[in-house]
Amino acid sequence: VYPWLRGLGYTSLGVFLLGFLLWNIDNIFCDSLRNFRKKVPPIITVTTQFHAWWHILTGLGSYLHILF
Repeated sequence: VYPWLRGLGYTSLGVFLLGFLLWNIDNIFCDSLRNFRKKVPPIITVTTQFHAWWHILTGLGSYLHILF
């Protein structure tokens, strides 16, 4: 009915799926990511916490889907 809502629906799905993808990467490469985090500066370690990104992105995706 409202064409502008289509973008919101796709965005909510995309954000949710990105969080799901990062969570799976974290599960598969957990040991490698831990070793990588020991070698890099602290700001990089924060951004490579993909499990935390999963929580943030799936929460945002769910919120956007509710708005949709």
